[in-house]
Amino acid sequence: MAAFIGAIAVALPLLVTTVLGGGAEMYGFISAAVGVGEAIGATAIAQVRVRRTGLVMYLFGALSGVALFIYGLVPTVPGALVASAIQGLSFTCFGVLWVTALQVHVPRRLLGRVTSVDYFGGTLLAPVAPVGAALLAQSQGPAFVFVVAGAITVVLTLAALLLPSIRDLE
Repeated sequence: MAAFIGAIAVALPLLVTTVLGGGAEMYGFISAAVGVGEAIGATAIAQVRVRRTGLVMYLFGALSGVALFIYGLVPTVPGALVASAIQGLSFTCFGVLWVTALQVHVPRRLLGRVTSVDYFGGTLLAPVAPVGAALLAQSQGPAFVFVVAGAITVVLTLAALLLPSIRDLE
């Protein structure tokens, strides 16, 4: 999550202004494409029954990393629009599967505590991520931040699939 936050909060506005030559309107369209992806993802995930929840969930997480790669490797307006839509789709599908897994597998009496620890762990590095992304963007450019963030996201997400408890989660 930290890699994503740093890239989106710092590198995306820089990518829009310094690489794509756009302004607030372009940034708005690129950001709105996330919502398009979310709508597609929510509609699609509602239509299927997922058996291997852990595997599918983490593949959607890796897809989020692929979207970050697209921002960095295809630094064009169409590339950013596609990356944003993929980002929205992957986040929504991952989120639906994650929350469903929590509600199915965590005893009701512990759900509040588990959810708060989950939220805390997921946002723990969020305050420092923009600082790291800013330093990287300043030295290497905003596109590079997306490549690094994508690599971190894909590697860590796929590494989680090495754990049988995640891979085999129904």
